[in-house]
Amino acid sequence: MVPSNEGVFITTPFTTLDHFSSIRTSAMRVTLLIPLLLYFSPTCWYDPLHMHLYGCIVYLLVIWCRVVETSLLDPAAICPSIPGLTSRQVRYCQSYPWIMNSIQRALESAREQCTNQFSRYGGTRWNCSTSNSDSVFKPILRAATKEAAFAWAITAAGVVAGVARDCKMNLLKECGCRRGDNPKSVKKTTGEQEDWEGCSDDVMLGNIQAKKYIRASIIPKENVDFLAIHNAEVGRRFVRRMVSKECKCHGVSGSCALRTCWTEVPDMKSVGDALRTKYEKAERVNVVDGADRKRNKKLELTSEGNATPKRNDLVYEDTSPPYCSHNSLHFYLGTEGRSCNVTSALPDGCRHLCCGRGYDKEKYKEEYACECEFEWCCRVVCQTCTREIVKYVCK
Repeated sequence: MVPSNEGVFITTPFTTLDHFSSIRTSAMRVTLLIPLLLYFSPTCWYDPLHMHLYGCIVYLLVIWCRVVETSLLDPAAICPSIPGLTSRQVRYCQSYPWIMNSIQRALESAREQCTNQFSRYGGTRWNCSTSNSDSVFKPILRAATKEAAFAWAITAAGVVAGVARDCKMNLLKECGCRRGDNPKSVKKTTGEQEDWEGCSDDVMLGNIQAKKYIRASIIPKENVDFLAIHNAEVGRRFVRRMVSKECKCHGVSGSCALRTCWTEVPDMKSVGDALRTKYEKAERVNVVDGADRKRNKKLELTSEGNATPKRNDLVYEDTSPPYCSHNSLHFYLGTEGRSCNVTSALPDGCRHLCCGRGYDKEKYKEEYACECEFEWCCRVVCQTCTREIVKYVCK
């Protein structure tokens, strides 16, 4: 399957919006510097004509400064200038400019967690790395593989959790902490305990914005996009299911007669662990025509006839490539130069990870603190020791 470029999921850094603020500040400084130079010019003091021109220049510069400030802060002007955005993404940016930096931070968090899951915990040939530094998962997401399914899920989950936390921390001007999700009182078997509402993560807004952002990033026309919507919903659903209630006790001598309670989204590692388990059990499906107009497409398991996958299952359609060698078309790096475990028979073993190309043995020395002793009073003194480290690297 070779998908078109329409609706490509671009993850251009939206910190560009912050850059406009710095540009505006620089423009303001230059604008103020010019009239100051004219003011201290001797010509202005001895020539009335130059004094009049000075006043006109200052007036024009103030107007120009306001025009520049307005244009640099106008989402209608900023969003179309961000490279790589589709028309749907531009419209989303113009509608929600205040949330773009939060989404960018969430995408970076999702990328980091993806790398942790596929590199540090029993490394695999694909470790979420791409040769295109301007994108996070863009090339991978345009496939219908198991890796794309995980990438869509972790991306959507990251946006939900990131926006929800940023709201609570007052990093977004259009939202704040949510207080409507907590019970005001909880009855216990030993009596009645009163709970006061604390400041909760705004999971509702995070879920809404994640859904809108994902839908703005894809156009559900092709099979790969239909699968993307399903897998992204799995990621969003996992965050909602894993929301926990946290409480802090208040009372004399450690008693818990009164508690402040709030809800928190899970940390990305917990979400990543759960989605990695789903990745291992991902179901292969076929995308077929639906039975009615409302559902023009539906998913069917390849292993069970007409059965449909479960709501929380990650799904894929295409067989994954081997990810052994660098691929400039899909931007994955291959396994050359990757560290491997020479004694392991698991995916992180040299035999599997190096794809039969063999591996090199590298030795280097590492310094570390040793023979540490406590000296009165009050410090620990250590010696510096050296040890030899052996590392195996794929050819």
